[in-house]
Amino acid sequence: MPIRKNVLIGITLVLMLSLAVTFANRPQPAPVVRQFATALEPHSSVASVEQPSKPVDVPAAVSDLPIDPPLASEPDKPAGDEAVPLDLSDRCNFKASDFDRVKQYPWPAVPRGSQTFAGVPLEISGAINLWGKRNAKNGLIFPEQFQGIPIQRQFEALYVCHGAFFEGGRGLPMYEIVFNYDDATSASDTIVCGIDVRDWYANRKEVTFGPSGPRSTLAWDCDAPLGDRTQTIRFCLTEVANPHPDKGVTTIDLVSSKTQTASCILAITTGKSGLMKRTEETQSNRASGATGSVR
Repeated sequence: MPIRKNVLIGITLVLMLSLAVTFANRPQPAPVVRQFATALEPHSSVASVEQPSKPVDVPAAVSDLPIDPPLASEPDKPAGDEAVPLDLSDRCNFKASDFDRVKQYPWPAVPRGSQTFAGVPLEISGAINLWGKRNAKNGLIFPEQFQGIPIQRQFEALYVCHGAFFEGGRGLPMYEIVFNYDDATSASDTIVCGIDVRDWYANRKEVTFGPSGPRSTLAWDCDAPLGDRTQTIRFCLTEVANPHPDKGVTTIDLVSSKTQTASCILAITTGKSGLMKRTEETQSNRASGATGSVR
């Protein structure tokens, strides 16, 4: 009996050791900074816009849906007129501190920290990158959604600074912004290609350099050094109206539309509507080709 007991103990120890080794050696998802550095195929040197056979005009969709009661505390009711940049530092899957480490793409030129684009104050602590089919095919596999980004206040509009990777045809959905309210309801708004956001890789020969929709504008652009050449890059700013400004927003979610286009969100600010200064100059191509431009 003691011999059998010792054998069983030995077998158990071997199995436990085998499981521990298997767990330790299982593949882990690569950090975004390493994904950018080892992507299979670099982004095109010109705007990578793929036009479908027929343009898709998709208006911003707003829907009221019941959701489970939020666990967050009661939101602060006032301050709807203030422009308050959100702290996204703990949500960014690509930190601003890593921008300079990427050499295959022009991330070192991307602005960071406190910025004001088109009259809207923003705080860029990194990038929230959402899943897109083309990037996933090239080895850049981003999350499909980011849930529960805290806000806890009333406001009239969200101001989102963002760009597109592999921009699709005009009107192609990119991602949803979901407003979660303090009365356990939600509403959503669809961000679309061309109308709201342009590809971050730009071409100075484009006739319309910025987004075409009335709620969006070109926020920032730059002629960035990239190896032995120069690559023009840009980011856009969109004013997303809160469907229910009389309600307190506890959190927002960002959800990929799972199309060819990946979304890159640099910053989000809450505030009153009409803060964004959209002019002809913000929509046009800068012929001067300066190293950087804040709109």
